[in-house]
Amino acid sequence: MIKYPATVVYKDIIGLEPVPPAVSILLPCHPTFSSRAELKHRLKIALENTRRLLFKNYTAEMALAVMGRLEKLQLRVNYNIRQQSLALFASPHKSKLFYLDQLVEERIVIGDYFAIRDLVADSKQLRQYLVLILSEQHCQFYLAGETQFTPLKTEIPTDVYAYVNEKPEQVANFSDAGTRREIVMDKFLEHMDQELSHILARYPLPVFILGPEKVVGHFKVHSRHLTQIAGYIHGNYEDAGEQTLRTLIQPCLETWYQHNNKLLLTNLETAADEKKLSVGILEAWTAAWENNAHLLVVERNFHFPARRADTPYHIFREDSPEDNPFCIQDAVDVLIGQVISQGGEVEFLDDGALAQYDHVALIRHY
Repeated sequence: MIKYPATVVYKDIIGLEPVPPAVSILLPCHPTFSSRAELKHRLKIALENTRRLLFKNYTAEMALAVMGRLEKLQLRVNYNIRQQSLALFASPHKSKLFYLDQLVEERIVIGDYFAIRDLVADSKQLRQYLVLILSEQHCQFYLAGETQFTPLKTEIPTDVYAYVNEKPEQVANFSDAGTRREIVMDKFLEHMDQELSHILARYPLPVFILGPEKVVGHFKVHSRHLTQIAGYIHGNYEDAGEQTLRTLIQPCLETWYQHNNKLLLTNLETAADEKKLSVGILEAWTAAWENNAHLLVVERNFHFPARRADTPYHIFREDSPEDNPFCIQDAVDVLIGQVISQGGEVEFLDDGALAQYDHVALIRHY
């Protein structure tokens, strides 16, 4: 499975120790769904509701400390952003403002921990990828994403003519022009694969390769990066424009997502066979608090209000969270933070994908 690096710095708001009251305010803010004035108004209402809840359930000193931080974050909000959502986090001792590329459900969460699920899910989105366009004569590298399609500078020439005179004695042994052309092309593609190594060192991203089927086939023979190739598109696209390339790559992106999701499920099956799988949030919680979490996989919209047991290793479902302001409003958020804090990985699947695992599965180290 190709791992995509997180692009949002969320670890500085995750703590192993509770930091009550920890306030998380999440607001959708894409211009399609709300105007600038409407977003300002909704944020104002959210802060007023937060103030009321804080003064109702916490001391005046704590409430004032948190509201002071939230009001400072409010002043820093850029209402002209292109992202789809806004997230404000504040406790008596820390605060943070994030803009997210995914649409979130509007909500206010107040508890011992920050509601970081949306941050982590946002960081897992594939915002950037590499594109390699091949032909027999030329190669082009691009860094691409939702708002960019940037040609990358290379350390070596990307035209085949720069490599025609390499190893002339080997080429001279073949009188057939077709055979000679293939030898030159193979040398050229070997160099392009070496250049891809340098680019992947700078940008460890999935790679999509476009080119004639014959050229792509020769590249696959020589490449040392097949595990990082997310998809191939056959055809001559050396002169294709950006929009054409985006349209061609989009189905490959969807296939890449589906492939990664299938690999996640396969990994869960393997872990179950090896007796390293915790099924459901109660088992996953115990494993995480025993510092035995390698990979947590959770359904994107699964929530679990909970109350604590006598030890930190166990929790119980809270059936009336609205009547218990001191319960864990969403144990999934806390579990995600615990796994990340100990260096584990977190992945998300669509709702229903983990039905046989009771919506949550955790692969243990042992």
